[in-house]
Amino acid sequence: GVNAGEVSSSASSPLYPLLLVPFVNFDWAVYVPVLVNAVALVLAAWVWGRLVLELTAPPPIRFAIAVLGPVLLNFAGVAFVSMEHTLHVLATLMSLRGLQRFVLEDVLSWILWVGVFLSPALRLEGLALALAAGGVVFLSGRFVMGLCLGALAILPIALFVVYLTSLGVGPLPNSVMAKLGDGAGGSAPFPQSLVDGFKINTLKWGGRALLFGTGLALVALVLSQGRMRLMALAVFLAGLAHLLVGQIGWLDRYEVYALALTFGGVVAIGRAPALTLVGILASGL
Repeated sequence: GVNAGEVSSSASSPLYPLLLVPFVNFDWAVYVPVLVNAVALVLAAWVWGRLVLELTAPPPIRFAIAVLGPVLLNFAGVAFVSMEHTLHVLATLMSLRGLQRFVLEDVLSWILWVGVFLSPALRLEGLALALAAGGVVFLSGRFVMGLCLGALAILPIALFVVYLTSLGVGPLPNSVMAKLGDGAGGSAPFPQSLVDGFKINTLKWGGRALLFGTGLALVALVLSQGRMRLMALAVFLAGLAHLLVGQIGWLDRYEVYALALTFGGVVAIGRAPALTLVGILASGL
């Protein structure tokens, strides 16, 4: 917590502080976040490359997307902050890779299950993609597996809420409550808060980049069929949800996972590769 002997939930990530706790009594504990983020950065770039491998496009475009995507979407920048966001980017890309394998090969691989669990466990907004991934599987006819994925997505947040409530500190972390009170929507009625959130987020450059990526997901939705269309719908809805109710800014760390989600999702779906590269370049600028 913040004060000695007083319990509080000062971090908005359910899982990340628990990863750091075992090392706090060592002199080198300050380097643990650096190590975790460095490893997560390498793994995120690797999973991004796996998504690109399935892309049907001229080799120069594929190579440019593979190399420039992690650089211009600021994977390294968010890793330098050394908080939970690089792990969240990794979990997001793992979910996309798992969905890509499902729609292409009809395989429910371990990477999808791990990504769906870790996304909301690391950041509460990860629930949007995690539930959408379960919805893709459910609507594809794998009803039991889809429900299991949805339950797995809710599980870490449910456990977190129960744990916080048992400590008497409220169901949500202090930082989440503070940002909700000072967030895009303020105290306006819910429909108006969505409109206000969209306006405020898209006034920022990170929000404009995310709007481009979300628009690309809509293009992929129109151009796709079958399970690919379901995946495109999931990516579009998750990106739109962040534009409406998520945060943009605060060290430019909140939107990087959403950029990886939308641009990486369109890459995984395999539609409009040239336009995707243009969007990545624009986002980098």
